[in-house]
Amino acid sequence: MAGTASVFTDFTDNTNYKSRNIGLLASWLFGRVNTGCILTDISTCGGSSLIPKSQPSPSGLFDLVIMAPEKDDEALATIQAEMRWLDENFSSTHKKIGFKFQNTECLDKRSIDTIIENFAHDKQIIIKCGFLNH
Repeated sequence: MAGTASVFTDFTDNTNYKSRNIGLLASWLFGRVNTGCILTDISTCGGSSLIPKSQPSPSGLFDLVIMAPEKDDEALATIQAEMRWLDENFSSTHKKIGFKFQNTECLDKRSIDTIIENFAHDKQIIIKCGFLNH
C-alpha cells in the first residue's frame, strides 16, 4: 500500500464541507509519522517541540504537521522543516527539538500567525503536532 500527500474534500453535506488529509494515513500506517508531540514555541522562522522519548527524533528534512488547537485530529498546517538542535534529557518522558522552517517564502503566513496569536493569548494552550520523516 502506498500513498501520496493530497487533500480529499468531503461534500456529503452541501452546507458544511471539510477537508481531510488522506495522504497522511499511509504515512501513519508505515510508521513514518511521530505522534504525541507538543508544539512549545513557534515563529515565522522555526520553533521547538516536545517528543515522547519512545519516538525517534526526526533527522534531516521532515514535514511538521501542526494540529488545530481546538481539534487535535485536524491538521492546521504542514510545513517543511529541518532539525537544528536536540535536548535528549529535557525531562524523564520527553526530549525537546528545535527546528528551522525551509522555503519560508512559500509558507502560509496566516496559519503561522494564528498559531503565534494562540500562544500569545493563552500560555497554557496545548497544540499537538507530528513529524513526517522523508
